[in-house]
Amino acid sequence: MARIGVGATTKTKTVNKAGGQAYTLISPAVSLVHAIGHFMNEPKYYPDGEESPTDIDSEGQNVIALATQLAKDGRHEELLSIARWARTDLNLRTTPIVVLATACEYPGTIMVQGRNIVATYAPTIMQRADEPRNLFAAWRHLFGAATDKGLRTRRVPSVLRRSVARILSALPEHALAKWAGNVSPTLGDVIRVADRGLVKQAKLLYFVNPEKWAERRAETPVLDARDQLFKREKFDATSRELAEKARLTWENLVTHFGKGKEIWEFAQGQMGYMALLRNLRNLEQAGVNLEPVAKRIADEEEVAKARQLPFRYMSAIEAVTSPILHKALSKAMDLSLKNVPELKGKTTLLVDVSGSMTGTNVSSKSVRTCADAAAALAGMFYSRGTDVSMIVFSQNARKVTVKGNGAMAAAEALKGAFIGGGTNPAAGLPLLLKDTDRVILLSDMQCYSNEYGASTFAVQWNQWKKNNNEKAWMHSVNLVGTIESQLDQSTQRINLMSGFSEQLMSLIASVEANESPTKAATITVEEIVKKFRIA
Repeated sequence: MARIGVGATTKTKTVNKAGGQAYTLISPAVSLVHAIGHFMNEPKYYPDGEESPTDIDSEGQNVIALATQLAKDGRHEELLSIARWARTDLNLRTTPIVVLATACEYPGTIMVQGRNIVATYAPTIMQRADEPRNLFAAWRHLFGAATDKGLRTRRVPSVLRRSVARILSALPEHALAKWAGNVSPTLGDVIRVADRGLVKQAKLLYFVNPEKWAERRAETPVLDARDQLFKREKFDATSRELAEKARLTWENLVTHFGKGKEIWEFAQGQMGYMALLRNLRNLEQAGVNLEPVAKRIADEEEVAKARQLPFRYMSAIEAVTSPILHKALSKAMDLSLKNVPELKGKTTLLVDVSGSMTGTNVSSKSVRTCADAAAALAGMFYSRGTDVSMIVFSQNARKVTVKGNGAMAAAEALKGAFIGGGTNPAAGLPLLLKDTDRVILLSDMQCYSNEYGASTFAVQWNQWKKNNNEKAWMHSVNLVGTIESQLDQSTQRINLMSGFSEQLMSLIASVEANESPTKAATITVEEIVKKFRIA
């Protein structure tokens, strides 16, 4: 989920959460592009100082504040183009929804050439049936106190209600049912607030008034099959037929019928690719036939369509013991990088393995740490580079040797590479080859050089270039979405990026190929808006 492209940094210094010197970013749009892929309210090594009244962590508050500033300035098209980019290209969900909720709260002048900008962009940002519900939940949580009886004391903005109503009307039965549940606000709550007239459609009436829906069940064969299935106790031939007709999810099946082998055998055929990756251990432990599972995992078309982050494959391979699954997952990780351009020349990966990287998970639902995400990215860069070396650093630094070929082998080489506390990327500079074409820094950017108060990493990098290779690039990848930088991009051949996505490779190649002595070496906000603006 690459958070890609910051236009430039200023020379204004700030302090990061570790107390080290850093640089601030130049504008709200630039900062938003850099921060938008942050996983909100996830575990962190450096806790926030003051508790937020909305229970949003500091990085999430940054996103909201930046989005608010753009909305209040009347820059809705720019703001929503960035949200669309994050949802479509980066395959993110939560943060684009929060940005859309902010745009709804501060509508300002949202009419452009007779079009309502929020209504125009909303369907491209809300792409799953649960996202209209998440939009309501985000708006309620961020912009006022909830009540026990309704979504909010204030009336939900009309542009939000109309946008959600259009999206819900267009969704098929199985998509609506997949995300139904008792979590507040429920889908029924959202339907009632968006437009009470929606219940004229039987597929939406089901979630608001099941008793009245029963009189019209013939209009909704998928929901009818679902209703019948949940009244059955045994998973027999009739249940199988109903489950297929209802397009029931694996969660529904396992919750209702249990975790027996027969259930998992059937359920794996109902799973999407990401669900399959996350359930490999369950399938293995249930004793199902793993050959069709492995075949699907390593299917090139499935891999390309799924667009999984590299570290997902690492998580899956560590969760299972079966050789057939290990082989399939390793192949899948390489296939996921098939269309990623090569990095020609000599590349050095400078990988942060400090305490803040190894001690923090990327999300509360994952056992993967930021260091694991860095290892997966390093594996990607290693497998697609023509001449790649790896250096790990904390307080000190050392080179890493890779045994074997492919992305997984390189990622595995970084496991257990913790070499002490501290975060000093400058420790790796003496280990660089003088003819290195590029350095790729993978870090949470909570760095300092030598000791607090000493010269910044930016100063030491510039000194290394002066002494060794003025043409070398530095590509800095921020893995946690903070809006500070370790580098001053007013210096030539500095490129700031963020995230975990394989798209980072394409961006590096693009930035280097289109270098300009007068423009920032990055994918700019203007380019994102140009690509994702809806004409």
